[in-house]
Amino acid sequence: MLALGVRAVEPNASIPMSPESSLIASLMLESELELQPGEHIYGRPDIWPHLKEMYEGYLSEPSRAGMQPGWHSTYAVVAYLAGDYLVARQTIGDS
Repeated sequence: MLALGVRAVEPNASIPMSPESSLIASLMLESELELQPGEHIYGRPDIWPHLKEMYEGYLSEPSRAGMQPGWHSTYAVVAYLAGDYLVARQTIGDS
């Protein structure tokens, strides 16, 4: 599941996938791990860099300018849950 999510944000992938697949794969993996309430895997070093890349890609894409407030919000929440408080704070400031 994790490999699928990483593949989604790879440039020049042989099978085009939506970058959102990275987030969906993380959510599915999280549910499979049967974590305790309030526990999340977003901050894992094998997950967070890919989620961060996905969000930053969407925020820098001019064709998605109308959706940026929503992307800023979700990016800030996921960054916070990942324990990257600096990114969460910066993202809130950018919105």
